[in-house]
Amino acid sequence: MPSEPIADCQVQLHANLDEVLATLDFSMSAFKTYASSGQILGWVASQQDLRAVVEEFRKSTRLTDLNFLYQALYVQAWSAFELFVRALIVAYLETICNQAADYDSMKKAKLIERNLYHTGIALQQVLENRSNVTIDFFSVARNVATSIPDSKKVVLNTMSFGIFLKGPSVQGIEEALKRIGVKEFNWDNVGSAKPVQKAFGTGKPRETTNQLKEFLQNAEKRRNSIVHRGERIPQITETDLRHEIAVFNVVGDALADFLKTYVSKL
Repeated sequence: MPSEPIADCQVQLHANLDEVLATLDFSMSAFKTYASSGQILGWVASQQDLRAVVEEFRKSTRLTDLNFLYQALYVQAWSAFELFVRALIVAYLETICNQAADYDSMKKAKLIERNLYHTGIALQQVLENRSNVTIDFFSVARNVATSIPDSKKVVLNTMSFGIFLKGPSVQGIEEALKRIGVKEFNWDNVGSAKPVQKAFGTGKPRETTNQLKEFLQNAEKRRNSIVHRGERIPQITETDLRHEIAVFNVVGDALADFLKTYVSKL
């Protein structure tokens, strides 16, 4: 199936965000249990083994600031979405290669010049790798040599397309799509998706698009303030966190569906 790599990205995104939710639910349960552990201790006073378990739980539990937990999980959810965007552009390139990897097909997909350019960025790291990406420079050099006219199989350096990519802000996502030759992207394609509209409680594509862009802008600011511990560290609530996870889930699906449709037209 042509879109399988893209679908795999969706599965991984949902799994990563589910992990954040599971951590949140477990921590909330632990916090509530700790708050009631004094009463529980009284109920199990006559049961030595169970009492020892409760006492150990009370000693080892130090969670007193839920906002700190929410901040950490907020950043983790953002990181999961950032990983998804990076993986998505690689999955798109893999899908293109699976369909047709000859020079003319790659040229039609607007990937030959981009492959040369981003490969050049990768090769610039040979003396001092600042990309935080493990690069096999010999493999990169060998692959780029296939990007020539009449080549029957062009091998893209897919990992190079994600080097120095911005985070998953509005501008970051637009840049990621431009890197893989997608110029026709319109945010209304995402805003028109019913699950995205449901996540924002809206009913019109443009209204949803505007709220989505504002959400991504605010989410980026919150993430940066938390990570860099600025003067105005935002207060994060459980509702904020659950909304962030819900939005990233549906927006990720919308972006993936857009690329599936886009690649099918090439």
